[in-house]
Amino acid sequence: MGKRKSRAKPETKKRMDKLDTVFSCPFCNHGTSVECRIDMKNLIGEASCRICQESFSTVITALTEAIDIYSEWIDECERVNHLDDDDEDQDEDAGDSSLSSAFHSQCIDELAPLGWQHRCLSSLSEPTAGNSPDLKMGNGRGFKKEELDLILVPAGLFIMFGYHLFLLYRYLYRPHTTVIGFENHDKEAWVERVLEADKGDVSNALTVIGSNTSAATFLCSVCLTLSSLIGAWLGNSSDNIFRSSLIYGDTKQSTMSIKFLCLLTCFFLAFSCFVQSARNFVHANYLITTPNCEVSVDTVKQAVIRGGDCWSLGLRSLYFALNFLLWFFGPIPMLVSSIIMVFVLSYLDTNTKPFHPHRKLNTLKPSATSSRRGLLARY
Repeated sequence: MGKRKSRAKPETKKRMDKLDTVFSCPFCNHGTSVECRIDMKNLIGEASCRICQESFSTVITALTEAIDIYSEWIDECERVNHLDDDDEDQDEDAGDSSLSSAFHSQCIDELAPLGWQHRCLSSLSEPTAGNSPDLKMGNGRGFKKEELDLILVPAGLFIMFGYHLFLLYRYLYRPHTTVIGFENHDKEAWVERVLEADKGDVSNALTVIGSNTSAATFLCSVCLTLSSLIGAWLGNSSDNIFRSSLIYGDTKQSTMSIKFLCLLTCFFLAFSCFVQSARNFVHANYLITTPNCEVSVDTVKQAVIRGGDCWSLGLRSLYFALNFLLWFFGPIPMLVSSIIMVFVLSYLDTNTKPFHPHRKLNTLKPSATSSRRGLLARY
């Protein structure tokens, strides 16, 4: 006879409940505002609130979950509150201690239904020599590394803007002390010599104008390409190397967005300045090559000098972009680069040579037809 099949149903596996990854903040009491990040590469876990920007970090292991980091944060807050109660008057801190105890009890009640018990990691959470995590308790005592951005970054920008305002003053009122003013003086003499020559001898001048136009167009393309790459990088919301714990500074998502926007602004300003530079050089090209036309020398000078000034402004925007790029690696490299750049630019922008004594010409260049009429009138 065949063996009768067993009617016993197979055992069903119990479904494991998913652990929470977002929690309420112990400082602002906003629900689901605390998120936990686990960096297995550096063995550091961090819990941060996106509302009040408070955060906590600790050493983790391969078995650490987000709920363990949050539980350690609550325990550390409780420990700090007890220390404050021992140091200060009992009457003044009675309300804070009871509030913290009530919140701690509420958090324990929320974590109890999950079936998890807090694993004691006191031996791992103690900082060791050479590898101490940055504990940020938000109690107002101590200096946070995020506060460096609020001090060093404005200081670096103030140094750069102050130097360029001083350079603008020298350019407007003492142009002989700046390299830009020295170059503009030579450009004015160059325009006079070009307009004094015959139309058939201006090929060298057109080559110079064309070279400046090509250079401005090339830098326009570079700025536009870099802006596109930064925009694509900004659209990527995944973590990158600039949010690593190795960077000593503020690495929150809001601060990273400000860094990207500042860098994009510098590249867009540089792009606009180089476009205006190319436009002025093209306009000067038209004025120089206009046949049988009485063109004012001052008009051509203005077009050439404006093209050079827009070129200089575009380069200055790229210098600021370099400082903002180093800001991604922390506020300290940004400040150091600002100081070094001011010293380098001060050396490059200072002129100690006197102007060349170029011969002045009439501001109105006579055309070929008018010159012939003058010769006929003499006879």
